[in-house]
Amino acid sequence: MIIGLVLLAFANNNGVRYFGIFLATAGVTAPVPAIYAYQTNNLRGQWKRGLSTALMVAFCGLGGITGSLVFRSQDYPTYRPGIYACIVYVSINVFANFPSGLGRENFH
Repeated sequence: MIIGLVLLAFANNNGVRYFGIFLATAGVTAPVPAIYAYQTNNLRGQWKRGLSTALMVAFCGLGGITGSLVFRSQDYPTYRPGIYACIVYVSINVFANFPSGLGRENFH
């Protein structure tokens, strides 16, 4: 996803930028079924599972609200501040979640 966003932000050729959109979209949508399956299979009880799924959907919806505030019309045609915000958010997620997952795997 980060590579796609960088291509989208800094490439001058429209074909390369279009390819960046495909990479960014694949990076966002591909892990969603796995995340929902992991979350659903690791919770006991119908109420916990339902509440957790509802919270995930709600927080994912906040991404749309944030996107409408970050991608402003005055930043047309490059929308650089919005793309920078996406890159920062994805980088924070990678650095916050990836090491903790590796640490858990090494101790089991």
